[in-house]
Amino acid sequence: MAILCKPLTDKEAEMGRASVAALNKEISDRFTDLSEIRIIAWASDLHLHPPGGYPFPFTGFGGIYQYIDCSRQYMLCLHEINALTKRPELIVLGGDITEMGREDEWMEFSRIMNLGICDIPTIPVMGNHEHLQLPEKERMKELWNEIRCPGWPDLDNQDEFFYSVIRGSIKHIVLDTVKLPDTVMSDRQKAFLASELSYSAYPILIYQHAHIMPAGNWTDGALYLDKDMIRLIHECPNVLGVFSGHTHKPSLWKYRGKMYGTFPSVGYSIGTCTGWGGIILNKEGIKGVFYKELSGESYDDCIGPRSQEGRFVFMEPESFEKSPLLNPFFWYRNPDPLMRE
Repeated sequence: MAILCKPLTDKEAEMGRASVAALNKEISDRFTDLSEIRIIAWASDLHLHPPGGYPFPFTGFGGIYQYIDCSRQYMLCLHEINALTKRPELIVLGGDITEMGREDEWMEFSRIMNLGICDIPTIPVMGNHEHLQLPEKERMKELWNEIRCPGWPDLDNQDEFFYSVIRGSIKHIVLDTVKLPDTVMSDRQKAFLASELSYSAYPILIYQHAHIMPAGNWTDGALYLDKDMIRLIHECPNVLGVFSGHTHKPSLWKYRGKMYGTFPSVGYSIGTCTGWGGIILNKEGIKGVFYKELSGESYDDCIGPRSQEGRFVFMEPESFEKSPLLNPFFWYRNPDPLMRE
C-alpha cells in the first residue's frame, strides 16, 4: 500500500529543522526585537497509534489511518518546533493526541516525549478521539501519572478534562469538547469558564479541540455551537482568542476584537497540509498567527501520499461579522453594516 509508514530518519529530521529557516527570517523581519514577543506553539491531531498495531480489526471509516506512521509525523513536528529561533513558551497539544485514547497509544506518546527531541513545556487538551476507548477510571488515573509531562494538571475527571494554568502572565484555559455531536458544553464547564473569566487580571487564551467557527468546508453540525459559552467569551475583555484543532485545516477569523483560529493536523491532512502552528503575542495582544507545513513526505486523506515543501503561512484574519457564514442564532451581527468589524 502506497502510504506513509516508515520511521523518521536523521536526514529527514535535519531537513525538517532546516525548513524552519525561512519562518525564522520572516518572524525576525516582522518583529525586529524578538525579546518583545512571545510564541505559543500549537500541535494537534497527532492521532498516535501503538507501534505494534491494534489487536483487533481496524476497518471501515478511518481504517486506512492505521497505516500512517503518526509517530514519525509527531517527532518531525517536535524537531521543527525546536528549530525556532524564538523559543516558544509553551506547546499546546490541542487534542486527538491519540487515535482512540487507548493505553498503548498514550504509552507511545510518552515514549516520544522521553526521546528528548524538544524540552519546551506542553499543556494537553482532550479531543473527541481521546474519549473513544479510554481505560477505566482508576487505571486511567494511574496511566496519567505514568505518562504526564512536567506541569500537567491532575486528571480529576477523564470524562471531562478542563483546567486553567498561568504561564508567563498569560492565563491559558483548556476546555473539553468531549464527544461530538454533543455540541453544547456541560453546566460544570460553563460554570468553570464563567468563574475563570470573571476573576482574571491576565490576558486569556482559550483552547478547545472542536472549533466554534467555520473552517474550510466544516460549516455544519461539526461546529461546537453553544450560545451561552459564546456569550461568556465575548463579554470578557481579557480574552484574546480561542484556538482549536479537529478540522485538520487552518483558518482564522476576527470577531468583535477576538481571534478564533484552527490549525492543521500533525498526523495526516484532509485537503490541506499536515503541520503545526504558532500564536505570536506582545504586550498589546495577538500580533500574528501562523502555520507551517511539515517538510517532506506526508499523507492527505483526499489525495493520498504527497510531498510538502515545508512552507509557512501567516494567516490574515477574516471578518466573521461580515461573513455570510455567520449564524445569527449564535453570533451577534451589528445591524448597521458600516459598524461591523
